Amino acid sequence: MSPSRTGLRIGLRARQLLIRFIIAPIYHHREQFEHAEFLKIIETNVAEKSRKEEVEKMGKTMAQVLIEEGKEIGRETGIVVSKQEDLVELLSVRFAPFPQALIDKIKLINEIEQLKELFHIAVVGETADEVIAKLTGILNESW
Repeated sequence: MSPSRTGLRIGLRARQLLIRFIIAPIYHHREQFEHAEFLKIIETNVAEKSRKEEVEKMGKTMAQVLIEEGKEIGRETGIVVSKQEDLVELLSVRFAPFPQALIDKIKLINEIEQLKELFHIAVVGETADEVIAKLTGILNESW
């Protein structure tokens, strides 16, 4: 078969390495204001949509990737803190005064599902003693 019929078959990993090889000098040897222009030139010369997406992904600087990961971690942390605060508020309103030792343990929980479970117990529990006993049991199992 002729090379034109078989085409050049490059595996995904090899393509990624090639793209990085092309993009790396742009980030290391050109001014930052030139990066977008060079990436646009590369993107316009890549025919397939999937390969264009690869180029765009490879074109992100490591800092951009880390920033995006940091934002995701921040969102998750925000959800956890919010659930912790909601649970503590519920316990404080329904069963004041609520034992500080349990509140301190609740503030150490980072699992969203466990916080949901504890919140449910706080909502359906009828007495402070019942809720404290159930929460104490669960929190002691966790530690």
